Amino acid sequence: MNKLSNKQLILQTTKNLIGLKARDVELGHGSFITMGFGNNLEYTMTIRGKSEIQSRPEWYLWIQHGDWELHLNESGEDLVCSARDDRTIIAKKISLLEGLVLQEIKIMPSLSYTKFVFGDYGPILIVHTHNRWYLDSNDEYIDWELFTPERKVLCVQERHALIEDA
Repeated sequence: MNKLSNKQLILQTTKNLIGLKARDVELGHGSFITMGFGNNLEYTMTIRGKSEIQSRPEWYLWIQHGDWELHLNESGEDLVCSARDDRTIIAKKISLLEGLVLQEIKIMPSLSYTKFVFGDYGPILIVHTHNRWYLDSNDEYIDWELFTPERKVLCVQERHALIEDA
């Protein structure tokens, strides 16, 4: 079996995500962004010996340590907000992604950044994987993760992508 390149792994894993609407777009810890796509899935999770029924979207995107920017269009000239902005600004501005269809995911060379293209002509969420302006550059951090309906997680960081059990 041939090993997929990082780009091929990302594009193969995300192919069924294209065409779905973003929902539950939220600001998490710091400048982390989360959003769901697709229907809800129910599953049983055992916490401290007690089983509970949990629910999550089929697809769950978690932008973590990537230095992200949200632009109105792909030209990159119309910056809406970025990971470096104040949390109150971020929380308000990222809501413009709510309900928009994810049209395309573009992977740049060496995974230096990923473009998530929404709507017909934008907005564009760009996640840089090479610019750790707030972390020790010797540490390895996951820039973004995608949880799949098959209970797998795609993890992307600079020059690396892997898929594992969630």
